[in-house]
Amino acid sequence: MHSLLSIATVSTSLPRQSHCLNSNCPFPHNEFGRDRCEACDAHLLLSDRFLLGERLRNRGNTNTSLTFVVDKANPNGPQRLLKVLHRSETKWLKQFRQEARLLRDLSQPSQQVAFKYSASQAITPCSLVPRSEKEDWLEFDWNSGIDCPAGIVMDYFPGRSLATDLNQNGPIPWARLRVWLPQLIQLVYFLHRNQIIHGDIKPDNLILHQDRLHMVDFGAAGFVGSFPFLPQGSPGYCPMEIVRNRLAYQRDWCALGRTCIELLTGHHPVELIQRGEFSLRGDRSNLDWRSLVPQISPSLGQRMNTWMTI
Repeated sequence: MHSLLSIATVSTSLPRQSHCLNSNCPFPHNEFGRDRCEACDAHLLLSDRFLLGERLRNRGNTNTSLTFVVDKANPNGPQRLLKVLHRSETKWLKQFRQEARLLRDLSQPSQQVAFKYSASQAITPCSLVPRSEKEDWLEFDWNSGIDCPAGIVMDYFPGRSLATDLNQNGPIPWARLRVWLPQLIQLVYFLHRNQIIHGDIKPDNLILHQDRLHMVDFGAAGFVGSFPFLPQGSPGYCPMEIVRNRLAYQRDWCALGRTCIELLTGHHPVELIQRGEFSLRGDRSNLDWRSLVPQISPSLGQRMNTWMTI
């Protein structure tokens, strides 16, 4: 059944295929526009609104996946993403529900931030994180043929991650990071003003789109002072002493500092820890990373040390 053929005559940016969400589907690729998978009959049209598109590259994460969706209510609008949970354990579902709640909280009109980074830029509201509304929360059951418990529809930023920039172009010049640094700091302040800890700041989760940085992947996020349902985070960006404890502002600042150093040096934080460039405890003078980036001013270096000291 091709329910969106009329839409295809209007939009030129629709996906070419629909990817079935059923992990056991023998042939998950379908012609875009079908309501059900041709191979397994699982739903491709979700909540009578979202039509599945192509899946994004997984990058090794098997707990969740990302798939483009077309909103029938706004088929020519910006692309959106469906994040699907592939774990059924209670703790995973609780963390996933919390991620949806945090995105809803940050999507309120009052949270749209007006700012500029240079004198030439106009002050315009924008979304610093993917927006997601109450109706963007989806639950699946056996009638749908989808063997996943839930999904979150959210905005898609069609830019590139800072990790991609780093991999393709090597270490980022200090002149460029100096431009990005106020944006990075503002992202963290934006979350913390709302009592939210991201919990997994790293180059992969920072997207450069239209000269602005956005933060994505709130899978490890939570409210300050709470214990996460799943104590998780990417190795190296924050010491395990912080990861295992209640969520605190320091977790994001530490990760931001180590992210900046990775961008400047091209070395992953785990590598720098093994080389002794970071001190996990003790006097800030033991943090020796500054020898790798002597172009940073002593005052900024000291500020970054403060972020990373536990």
